[in-house]
Amino acid sequence: MKIVIGVTTWGGERQERSTFLSYWNNTEASPHEIYLVCADGTKMDDAVTEKRIAHCRQFSADFLSRTGQSARRMIIDYAKTKEADLCFFINHDILFFSPGWLGRLTYFFERNREVGLVSLKPINGRGFHDHLEQWGGAPIVIEEVEGPFAIKLETAKQLDNIEDIDFDLQLLALGYPSFCLPWPPVLNMSPLPACGVSIKINRLVMWLDKLGQERSAEL
Repeated sequence: MKIVIGVTTWGGERQERSTFLSYWNNTEASPHEIYLVCADGTKMDDAVTEKRIAHCRQFSADFLSRTGQSARRMIIDYAKTKEADLCFFINHDILFFSPGWLGRLTYFFERNREVGLVSLKPINGRGFHDHLEQWGGAPIVIEEVEGPFAIKLETAKQLDNIEDIDFDLQLLALGYPSFCLPWPPVLNMSPLPACGVSIKINRLVMWLDKLGQERSAEL
């Protein structure tokens, strides 16, 4: 599987630096072909663009600057050039702090049919305890996503506009429910709510739990 991991930023090296570092410190070895890219929707001159390109190269990432499109659209177009199977979108204010997230994302897409998007749960990190029962629960089906999420490129191409705030509802209308995985969460530096309201779809889904063991449940 070819996977594009796109970090969206607005105006500075500092914004993506922490995210890149957390990515490299918490991403397990993978058999998949990974492309790391940063997309910035800020208008900048050639000198600044070259500086950002050099900065991203330090983290083995490509850099995309404003082309009249949104950062998310730039990442989608980049994924098309790489003939990617999966796109993962993450804002610059999200940090990884637990390995295993990539394997759980790809496993979910590989083992479940007609999946819209798959989200990781954003938390603020305050009072976090990894022994809580919620981390061992089942994925939830969501109507609205907040935080980072992955989507198949072929699915994204079916959306009228992936920049719209209701694009996850578009997915549901196409018969592709969206999910939030129970583990692992990611640290969100801005005040984002957790995954949206859970709904019922009457479908058997399979996922990897916190211990990396396969589980299944009717959601």
